[in-house]
Amino acid sequence: MKITVIISVYNNSSHLLKCLTSLNNQSLLPDEVILTDDGSQEDIRTIVSQNAHDYHFSLIFCQQADKGFRLASCKNNGIRLASNDLIVFLDQDIITSQNYLETISKNLKENNFLVSLPVRTNQRQLDQLSLDKIANFDYKNIITTQQFLKLKKQFRKEQFYYFLNKLHLRKRGVKLRGGCFATYKKNLVKINGFDENFVFWGNEDDDLGRRLANIGIHGYYPFRKDYAIHLYHPENHDGSRKNKKYYQDNLKKYQSGYYFCKYGLDNRKDDDELSIYRIRN
Repeated sequence: MKITVIISVYNNSSHLLKCLTSLNNQSLLPDEVILTDDGSQEDIRTIVSQNAHDYHFSLIFCQQADKGFRLASCKNNGIRLASNDLIVFLDQDIITSQNYLETISKNLKENNFLVSLPVRTNQRQLDQLSLDKIANFDYKNIITTQQFLKLKKQFRKEQFYYFLNKLHLRKRGVKLRGGCFATYKKNLVKINGFDENFVFWGNEDDDLGRRLANIGIHGYYPFRKDYAIHLYHPENHDGSRKNKKYYQDNLKKYQSGYYFCKYGLDNRKDDDELSIYRIRN
C-alpha cells in the first residue's frame, strides 16, 4: 500500500532536512511527503527545493498564514492534500530507524492507529547526528544503552495497555502521540480530522485519540525493534496547556460517544488562504 507522510513544519529547516533524509533512505519508501507549514518565517519551500532532486518521493509544500500556534489546522491541511489512505504523521524534529515505515505498513489495521514514543536526544547527541549518519541509520554510538532499554520497557508497557483495553479493563489503551503516529485517512475523515478549536499547544492529539476510540479505532504500539528519535531543540512554547480547559470540557462528550468535531476537515475554523506548491512529482 502506498504511504503518505505528513510532516508538520515551523521554521528549523536543519531539523526538517534531517527528517527528510531519514525518510529518503527507508527500507519502504513513502510514495508522497507533504510538508504542512504553520506560517514559518524561514523560506522553507526554497530550502527544501534545493535538495528535492535527491528525494525518492513526491513532495508537496503547503503553508498557512502565521496567526499563532495552529497545529491542528496545519495537520488538517496535510490530510486534505493526501493522495493515499495510509497516512504517517511526523513532526519535523523526528528521524527514525530504517524499517520504521515498513513496520507501520505491516501492522496498521482497519481498527487501529499506530504510535511510537521517540528517544529524546540532548544537544551533544544532536551534534553527532549528521546527515550522513542519518542516511546510514548509524545511531549505535549516539543513542545510549539506557535509552535503548527505555524503548524496550516502553514496548512492554504499551503492549500491556493494549491487551488491557482489548479485555475492557482499561478504557483508553495506548495513547495517541501527535508527533509519531499512523492511521488510515478514512478514519480521520469519519471524525472530521483534528479539532481546529485547539489553537494553542497541547491536547489536540489527546482529543483525536479519544474520538478515534469512539468509532472503534484504538492505539497499538508495534515498535519492538524500530524506533523514532526526537532531535533536540529548545521548546517554542512555554509548556502551559492553554487548551486544557477546552479539552476537559469535552470529557463528558467523549463518554457520550462524541467523535465528529465542528471545525475540522470539512469546515475550517479560519478562512485564510493556503499556499500550495508541488516541489517534486
